[in-house]
Amino acid sequence: MALPIKASIITLVWLDEIIDIPYLFLGSESTPLNVKELLFESIIIAVFGVVMINITRILIDL
Repeated sequence: MALPIKASIITLVWLDEIIDIPYLFLGSESTPLNVKELLFESIIIAVFGVVMINITRILIDL
């Protein structure tokens, strides 16, 4: 169950960067595609997700 949630969050981050949601819907300045930022955010989300899943499993087993 956790994998689809992480995948959907990462997908939203990628879509935000690729289609530039703030530019389209909020009228802000257009920004160029930043692949380094995408990879960094994706890794942080994945690591945070793994940590939270492990903490939750430990707490449930208590």
